[in-house]
Amino acid sequence: MNNNEYKIGLVAFSDNPAGTIPLSNLINIITNLSTNSHCIIVEPKTAQNNIVRRNFKIDVTKVNHVQGHFPFNRVFSYIISQIKISFHIFRLKARVDTWFFFLGDGLLIPIMIGKLLRKNVVLIFGGSVEKEAEISKQTLYKIICQIKKLNCSLVTNIIVYSDILIDSWGLSRHREKIVVAPQHYIDFQKFKSNEKFNEKNNLVGFIGRFSQEKGILNLLEAIPGILEIKPDTTFLIIGNGPLSKIVENSPVLLEHQAQIKLIGWTKHDDLPYYMNQLKVIVIPSYTEGLPNVMLEAMACGAAVLATPVGSIPDFIKDGVTGFITENNSSECISRNVLRVLGEPRLEIISNNGHKLVENDFTFDKVVNRYTKLLESYRVSLHR
Repeated sequence: MNNNEYKIGLVAFSDNPAGTIPLSNLINIITNLSTNSHCIIVEPKTAQNNIVRRNFKIDVTKVNHVQGHFPFNRVFSYIISQIKISFHIFRLKARVDTWFFFLGDGLLIPIMIGKLLRKNVVLIFGGSVEKEAEISKQTLYKIICQIKKLNCSLVTNIIVYSDILIDSWGLSRHREKIVVAPQHYIDFQKFKSNEKFNEKNNLVGFIGRFSQEKGILNLLEAIPGILEIKPDTTFLIIGNGPLSKIVENSPVLLEHQAQIKLIGWTKHDDLPYYMNQLKVIVIPSYTEGLPNVMLEAMACGAAVLATPVGSIPDFIKDGVTGFITENNSSECISRNVLRVLGEPRLEIISNNGHKLVENDFTFDKVVNRYTKLLESYRVSLHR
């Protein structure tokens, strides 16, 4: 290994299909910066996830995590997993100078071990742990929040996806250690616009996890109001998740089968085909980080209508690069979908969104952001 090469380690959870692309992107960034990098992947024992295994440039250690059914079991299992992670961080102490923790808000023990070993420890926030815990009604909500606050005080740096998250996620007290560096980038060979916008049908889509925080049920409830005013509208809904049965048996879906096409979770490589058919993609979430599906849809020429959560308002400017719905109530979604479909400048706004992702979300730009952070550690070391 080159003595001047960055020594990078990554700790990541891999138990959620929605995190596949962000994690894959992060691994590609790290392996681009170092030919001798290490990943501690935390996932269920039975997981068949091949995100890191297919990347032969990174040394992989798997930590089996057992998700308990009751609060005490969950806490105990989480502590055991943290001890396992800490062991591997200690084992790799001579081979890693900087540890990135992706979705590791609650990993107090491994973060403490990293700091005790005098390593640079970087916490990458993919979402708001408080808001997700609140929406899912987790009984350990207050404990999770306190651990996150402590970890923010301990780490060397915190990475967020955009400036707006600093205040909205309660991180303003740590502003001096925050770095805005999304790991999102688009493969523009795959995700590109192949259809003429003015020849598209009024097809409105949702692509994502069928879960409470994603607002899928709100969108379904909005459909009758849209069809009442604009009956030529059709809907494409792609995804799966804990609410799949509720979605499949929705009275709205059963009543409007001719206008709604429901597809299960599909391969990532198949998404450009569907995204190119969409005139509008709706993201009615209660909470978000920076949704990859939004950026990919914009690259494919779909106009975005989204709630102003997470990083979305930093990229979607209403009537400029996309559209914002004030909230995700069914009435609000219905009204705004009709507004978007009736917008005479819709093609121009769609093109503006396409130009934004084409300019800001290239692989080179993402790598440069992480390079600057790692170089800052070298500068500090030689002062």
